[in-house]
Amino acid sequence: LANEPRLGWFIYEANDWFGFCNSAGDGGYINAPDKIGTVTIDLGKVYDMSSFKVHTFVGNESGIVKPEKIAIYVSNTKGGTYTFVGNLTMGTSETNVVWAELVADASGRFVKVEVELSGPFAFINEVEVYGTEVATEDPSSSEPSSSEPSSSESSESSDPSTSEPEEKPFYPSTPS
Repeated sequence: LANEPRLGWFIYEANDWFGFCNSAGDGGYINAPDKIGTVTIDLGKVYDMSSFKVHTFVGNESGIVKPEKIAIYVSNTKGGTYTFVGNLTMGTSETNVVWAELVADASGRFVKVEVELSGPFAFINEVEVYGTEVATEDPSSSEPSSSEPSSSESSESSDPSTSEPEEKPFYPSTPS
């Protein structure tokens, strides 16, 4: 959503924040009807996810206030059914911005962040998803059928991809 989170203080003029609005009082664009705003992120591949973080503003400035809650949903297809993973827990802050976090197992390609507003506006500027890519079976490495010649390759492998993968945040291209 933004290049990097603003950890020190809140600067919404910098265009580093994604704002949700449920009030057209100032002629603004409403992208959170019924006080619910969503961002859907395509990770590009299916991942086994273990934790989620959203960087959000929690102060009270110009109608921008702490979200009522932030929830995570996942799906294997963008238009498909999304499964509720859980609500994030807001951290504490002395600077009006916090990381909201959720540790929970889920699997999918698409992550939907649902922000419930408690006022006219809510702002987030970073979403992090941690986990590992789901291994997909390579059709060329499947067992040969009786009509195919057998391979003389050894069944032992020194392939480093068979070791336990390290969890790291994903950095997809652009949210939709």
